[in-house]
Amino acid sequence: MNATAVGHSGRDKTWTEIKTRYAGIPQQAISIFINMCDVCQTRRSFPKVTSGKPIISIGFLTRLQVDSIDMRSMKHDGFNFIMHAKDHFTKSSWLFALPSKEAHHVALHLRNFFYTFGPPKILQSDNGKEFVANIILNLKLNWPDLIIINGRPRHPQSQGLIERANAVVQKMLGKWLETNKSLDWPQGLGSVMLAMNNCISQSTKKTPYEMVFGQPLIDNNSEYADDCSPIPILSSNTYVLQNDNNDTQASHKRIREAEKNYIRTAGSIFLFKIILCVFIYK
Repeated sequence: MNATAVGHSGRDKTWTEIKTRYAGIPQQAISIFINMCDVCQTRRSFPKVTSGKPIISIGFLTRLQVDSIDMRSMKHDGFNFIMHAKDHFTKSSWLFALPSKEAHHVALHLRNFFYTFGPPKILQSDNGKEFVANIILNLKLNWPDLIIINGRPRHPQSQGLIERANAVVQKMLGKWLETNKSLDWPQGLGSVMLAMNNCISQSTKKTPYEMVFGQPLIDNNSEYADDCSPIPILSSNTYVLQNDNNDTQASHKRIREAEKNYIRTAGSIFLFKIILCVFIYK
């Protein structure tokens, strides 16, 4: 019947034909028969798995990905969500506490961000209606060239960067709350944000802070050493330490010797001037 009547057309068509001729044959039996038919199995088409297309960014703020982290189980001072903005190129993160995911709360932080760093070329999020609301689209009144992408363009893994970063945020924030014996997670966002931007990126081999500002962070926050591998931080004014393998004692000794040499040199010059004046006036 499968071959002659329906030409190996699959379970549903075979089942329809069987019902017109026979009674009492369950559909499950048809499924088992089709699965054992060599012809049907060789003709079976399998969906092709499409490989993910990597998103390539060529500069700071060419693509800003925005997502939210649900903190309603730890509501504090009226704040229920974390807005996480991440630059795709430098891997920089910015964290903001939100009372809700309503558009005007999100737009306020985005406007302040744009006024500080400038608008991105592409603003991407898969948060749905929160980012298609009119107040978000009104950002284009000030920045008409801004491209807003909703959903997951090209491939479901397009938001993978920020989703992985969200896990890092939650891990670091939990560590901050435990260390400070506090439930005030909005207060800890600044410390977590700074620590994340001071972690070496495996793709750039630099910290996000250094990628944006062109120099390492002056102060190193090692509180999150287990969560990332921060770059050894040195101030731009401590070049003496860099050339001496950070040997602080040796550097200080060298500085003291330089001061003594300067004093001796200055004293010799002053004494020479006195002798010269005495000789002239004589």
